[in-house]
Amino acid sequence: MKWLFYAPARLFSFILLFTILLTGTAILVAKSHTHWGVIFDENSIIKTSNGNFKIEASDLTPEPWEITSDKDLSLFY
Repeated sequence: MKWLFYAPARLFSFILLFTILLTGTAILVAKSHTHWGVIFDENSIIKTSNGNFKIEASDLTPEPWEITSDKDLSLFY
């Protein structure tokens, strides 16, 4: 087996090929994941193993620092 990785260029080629195959596999797995692509709208009901909860407008805020009042921020957290 030593002869297989004897040349540095050959070792680099194997590492590069393995990395490309691993990246391709990760992309295919990510694209075929069935739970992604779900759209969350305000007042949607989310069902979990711990119970259900309703999506509110503050849940859809892109970043917490965009919330202006302390009450809304504590509700967000």
